[in-house]
Amino acid sequence: MPAVLEMTQVGPMPGDPSKLEPSTSPRQIQILKNNYYGIEVINNVVYQGWEPGREYTKNIVLKNVNIKTQKIKYKNPKSRFYTTLFPKPVVLSAGTSFSLPITFRPLEKVVYEDSIEFHTKDGVFEVPITAVLPQVDITVPEFLDFSMCAAKDSVETIFEVKNSGDLETKVEWEVGEPFTIDPPAAILKSQQIKKFKATFKPENASVFEAEAVCKYGNELNLGK
Repeated sequence: MPAVLEMTQVGPMPGDPSKLEPSTSPRQIQILKNNYYGIEVINNVVYQGWEPGREYTKNIVLKNVNIKTQKIKYKNPKSRFYTTLFPKPVVLSAGTSFSLPITFRPLEKVVYEDSIEFHTKDGVFEVPITAVLPQVDITVPEFLDFSMCAAKDSVETIFEVKNSGDLETKVEWEVGEPFTIDPPAAILKSQQIKKFKATFKPENASVFEAEAVCKYGNELNLGK
């Protein structure tokens, strides 16, 4: 008889500081570039893994991909937590670049959002600046297919769970008979991959479809 076990995740509730929007883990943020009026620049600046009271600097690189010389002006970020060079015109000939340092000085564990505005002869554009908090997140299979299994017999399958977030977390499994998952709980460090064994042991000849719930996040006690 065939059996399918669907896998779902139950993590921190909205408002939990360990699961702030955006839901994508900071480690998964991709660096993309945009072209504004012939100026190539990253689409945003993201600070991660920071601590209050320290100083962090990232650079915004502006490259003139136009065939003509361009003059760029910029405004300082509005927040006092982000600072940069004193604003002055930047002249870029074709193919040249300018690196503008952005220094971040956080005072507390909150999300900091701002932007820096650039002016060219042809238009205005902004580069968002964000400091994100660590997140709790895991990656599990969508489902497990046990295929065929005779009554009173059993079949096993091995699957992996990855802690794709930035914080250590405990994971706990909830699943009903005739399915079991071993170990039923484990502690995963950031980016750690853990193997689990799922067992299907039917008592009668039927088609089985069930759901396994994986709980994780700060509400689980790491010591248990």
